[in-house]
Amino acid sequence: MRHLAINRVALMALFVAVLSGLLVVGPAATVRASSAGLGRPASCDVRNFDGTAGREGGGGAGAGAGFAHADCAGGWAIAAGARGPAGGTALFHVKAGRWVEISQHGLNEPSGTPRATPLEYAAVGTGIPSSLLQDLARPFDLVIRRNANAGALVEQLARHESSLGAAGAYQASSVIDTGKASWLVLEGADGPEFGGNSSVTALPYPYGRVQIFRWLKDHWALQGLVTGWFGPIGGCCEVAAEHLTGARAPDFALTAGGAADTVWTAIVSDVGGHWHQIPFDYGYTDSPVVNAYAIKDRGILTAVDACGCASGPTTELFERYRDGVFRPAPLPGAEPSCSIFALRAAVGYPDRRAPDFSKFDCADGWALALEPGSGSSPQTVGLLVATGAKWRLMKLNAGEDLGSDPWTYDIPLSLVTQLASRLGPTLVPAVATGKLVAEPIMIGPEFTGDVISAMGAQWFVAEKATGSQEAPGADALIYRWSGSDWVKEGEVDQLPISLNYFQALAGLTFTTVSVAGSNDPGFTVAQTPGAAVLTDVGGRWQVAG
Repeated sequence: MRHLAINRVALMALFVAVLSGLLVVGPAATVRASSAGLGRPASCDVRNFDGTAGREGGGGAGAGAGFAHADCAGGWAIAAGARGPAGGTALFHVKAGRWVEISQHGLNEPSGTPRATPLEYAAVGTGIPSSLLQDLARPFDLVIRRNANAGALVEQLARHESSLGAAGAYQASSVIDTGKASWLVLEGADGPEFGGNSSVTALPYPYGRVQIFRWLKDHWALQGLVTGWFGPIGGCCEVAAEHLTGARAPDFALTAGGAADTVWTAIVSDVGGHWHQIPFDYGYTDSPVVNAYAIKDRGILTAVDACGCASGPTTELFERYRDGVFRPAPLPGAEPSCSIFALRAAVGYPDRRAPDFSKFDCADGWALALEPGSGSSPQTVGLLVATGAKWRLMKLNAGEDLGSDPWTYDIPLSLVTQLASRLGPTLVPAVATGKLVAEPIMIGPEFTGDVISAMGAQWFVAEKATGSQEAPGADALIYRWSGSDWVKEGEVDQLPISLNYFQALAGLTFTTVSVAGSNDPGFTVAQTPGAAVLTDVGGRWQVAG
């Protein structure tokens, strides 16, 4: 089994400029003049803002659709009115006696194509006090007042996260209007962004808190506070409203990070009457955060990238909410035929005999097929995934790693167990190793090992990471199959480098050797000549050699 190394995701710039559909308010007017102390005050006439923003034939996105109303104070201004598809509101600041439209790149910075900063984010990074932002918005339409008040909450979050040492670990939604209600979701860390804990079992990202607000008449009212582990916070993505659980309020998908084929997703919901985080059946246990994205109001499409890089292979699993958890579900659309003929065709070879599968089962876009062993010939097990209307072979072996390979393919242990249950007892030991190595994604130690048959018994050796992330140690756990379950025979702490899976340059595979004085096999690494041996000589498992 490959060791999955999960690196910290470099957090990108948070603020995404999205503002549309704001209402047109009143006739053109000049409300207040710019404050003193700026030299010659800039006029608060809407025609100045039209010219600055290119709304009068200047070729801008909203050219020809002038502002209808403006309010100015303290060297700042909000202008609103018909601006076509570009939106209806803009924020301006006086610079060198002239009005300058605030963009996501700052005050008139030339980088990229500047876009207007939404009022939800205007108090962060622009320099306008949140109290002034709200004051400027008071003469305007309710929608503008609501968004400015949201900006004050976002600025409060930003200051709080900066005080914790987590300035880059927060994100805020835009105002989310569902037609029946307006929502604002704020997500931040509960502690320093990277905390300084280098333990191999430490979470790579801080615990977080999610605040869910609803607009009630004239203010944002806190509806729920959810604390937990959401993976990386902020970065590439967004907070989006979904309808996945049947709850009255929207479910909110929190997506962040982003590297190669990875976008970490968590879901908060008030299904059942209280706001909480919903886990996913992912890997070999329930996990609070997954590599996934929501298929609008239908379900979650999770993914596992076997190498943690863009080259994959990447496999996917569709999940729907059921009994408090997102669980595997049938793929939307057509699936390939679950027939022995379709499965055999998927693993046909032009130059050698294809497996003669005689037992199989399919569910939720995955299939498992078995050719029983005969005589000295071992059994053959095929794992296949649906790709459109066809099956694609993912691996073909004796099935010895069915339970010990949680992060290579996006098939959770629950689904592996379901598929294997129809294929007979020979797969039971391998599948049962899954519970020995089950850990949520990015949490806790990592393991390796396949089922090994030797000296009339079946064995399983796992390694548990210890120490620091920079130089992880390894402890070994040795199990024997009792006929119905795995029984731990022994544990060896602090393995030497030659047996340390987590410091190996390439994946290690255990093999058995005979050791004088023991009736049980010894275990060593086939790829490393002269490697130490795990043995129970003398009645206690230890390292020899």
